[in-house]
Amino acid sequence: MKKKKEKNQYSLINNIAFYLKKLYEFQPSIIFIMVLQVILAVTLPLFTIYMPKLLVDLATNHVSVEKFIIVFGGFSVAYIVFSTVASYARNGTYFDYNLFRKYLMYYVFRKSLRIPYKDTEGGKHRDEYWGAIDNLRNGDWSPSSRFYSTVPVFLIFVLNFLIYSSILGNLNVFILILLVAISLINYFFMEIERKLVRKLQPKMDDLGKKMEYIKYSSSGNGENSPAKDIRIFHLGTWIKEKEEKLVHEKKKYLMKIMNKEFFRRNIGFFLRFFRDGIVYMYLINQAVYGNITLGDFVLYIGAIHGFSDFVNGIIENLQELFSASDMAQTYRKYFDLQEEDVEQGTVTIDDMKYPLDIEFKNVSFSYDGKNDILKNLTFIFMVVKKLQLSVSMEQEKRPL
Repeated sequence: MKKKKEKNQYSLINNIAFYLKKLYEFQPSIIFIMVLQVILAVTLPLFTIYMPKLLVDLATNHVSVEKFIIVFGGFSVAYIVFSTVASYARNGTYFDYNLFRKYLMYYVFRKSLRIPYKDTEGGKHRDEYWGAIDNLRNGDWSPSSRFYSTVPVFLIFVLNFLIYSSILGNLNVFILILLVAISLINYFFMEIERKLVRKLQPKMDDLGKKMEYIKYSSSGNGENSPAKDIRIFHLGTWIKEKEEKLVHEKKKYLMKIMNKEFFRRNIGFFLRFFRDGIVYMYLINQAVYGNITLGDFVLYIGAIHGFSDFVNGIIENLQELFSASDMAQTYRKYFDLQEEDVEQGTVTIDDMKYPLDIEFKNVSFSYDGKNDILKNLTFIFMVVKKLQLSVSMEQEKRPL
């Protein structure tokens, strides 16, 4: 019987709200810069489609040279200023999202100090802890970085879509419906590709962990590295065959994704060719019969290209947000674990008075939950000064 796919615990809207809240906690000024970036990025495309119309209207109306210089010069200066400020806002936020990712990693660590000890040291929650850390270590591919870069862009595309819809709605509502319909068909094929990626991603992650383990085992790093045993027992050939098998299997999954992407891109090319052919024929017909001016013809040409780009941008960025939301499930689950009141009944190390007694009463420990290494151990020892217990990071933790 086919196993039913587990539904995401946190919705896309919930994850975006969580991300914005944490971003505001991290640095409130970033929200202001992002809003400024959105406003400017919505304004700039309007300059690009109205500038050709402005030039054509000035030329067809035979305005004086002085008026041409004043109008076009002022328009150009405004565009340069807006473009410079938008670039500054965009580049200014780039350096912050890596710091924000580090902030979330530190938040995960602090969370591990507040949840019950048994959850920190073993079982499902320990795996969730390392899953959350590994998730945030993915750099630009981590959910926080993808939310950071995609949310403003998605808002920009949505606002531009609404503005351009009003422009094209004045031309012909059926042209607007055609453009949206073609973009939705394109989205359908993108969604098929996304589902394949989502299905294969856990398998590729598992293969990546196995390949990383083989790489570490063969490197000779760490006190417990099995590299010495590999050489003694001549396991090098076996290790190499294992690694090649894993690489081949991962390549097979990547080829499936690439083939699906290739098919989707070809469909997109055909749809754009079909769209442009119909729209251009309609606009030329309207211009020839005098239903629109030459300036409006240039405006609508630019608006149609921009509109289609914005629809595709909404779809692609929505897909990116859903993908980031899928990845964010790991650390969201860890963030929402039940916390203990770590302050209750505790004192700081500096408040302790020495000598003092440390008592262990009925302590039991097992690695597998079945065979006890320690069982009902009870003892007391005196501490006359501060102690530090340290263990090499390469070693497993040993029961005290």
